[in-house]
Amino acid sequence: PANSSTGLYNGEYTYTVTAVDSWGNESEKTPVTATIFTPALYPTQGSVNTPVITVEGNTIPEAMVEIFRSVVAGSESLGTISADGDGLFALEVSLTEGDNSLHAVATDPEGNVSRPSYPLKVVYDMPPATPSGLDAVVDGYDVTLSWLANAEPDLAGYNLYRNGMKIN
Repeated sequence: PANSSTGLYNGEYTYTVTAVDSWGNESEKTPVTATIFTPALYPTQGSVNTPVITVEGNTIPEAMVEIFRSVVAGSESLGTISADGDGLFALEVSLTEGDNSLHAVATDPEGNVSRPSYPLKVVYDMPPATPSGLDAVVDGYDVTLSWLANAEPDLAGYNLYRNGMKIN
């Protein structure tokens, strides 16, 4: 015999089952508790310029948490970490350039699997290459700078610094 409850919200649910014979006699109740839970990922900057970030969040204490990135064919695992006694976790993950949609799934110590967390959207925008071929030509009191143009298609321009101070 089996029974399913679907579409439940986060929370603790207590179920009891009794057996009933053909005379209507009912057995003692057998209780069981089921906890529906969803890990939460803490917001991070929407756009980062580093390929590795630390994903932090919380779930139920002592759960194993797996972080996933959404890909065309579904999801790929970025790693697993154990939540501490307060349910907190932090895991360094590698990003791909562009949009990254991350989510977590937790498994409690009894083997129950959570719902996926709400997605955490992070954009990894690799910084442009360091300008090369920088040259300074002095003519009296004037300095003319020149350098090779960067090839990045999303390049917005250049910042100029003199003695550590931005001048443009």
